[in-house]
Amino acid sequence: MYPAVPRPGIVMSVLYARQIMAERMPGDLLVIGDDQAGNLICLGLGGSRLGQVYRWDHELEHLGERALTFLAPTLDAFLLDVSVEA
Repeated sequence: MYPAVPRPGIVMSVLYARQIMAERMPGDLLVIGDDQAGNLICLGLGGSRLGQVYRWDHELEHLGERALTFLAPTLDAFLLDVSVEA
């Protein structure tokens, strides 16, 4: 998970990711982290995606919406799932 704003020694933050990805992915998604393979973990900010968690596959970017994979219905559910796998 990314911090909200940059910190010493941390390259990516939520605000920075939002700025650099604005043209590349749907506007109703907020990047909150990555999977260490270049794919982004995103939180839905509105519409039918509100509160849901998705993975955006950077290798499928050219497919638009099909680059998204649903991960969890809520951030809490996603975090529980991640903590169980760890």
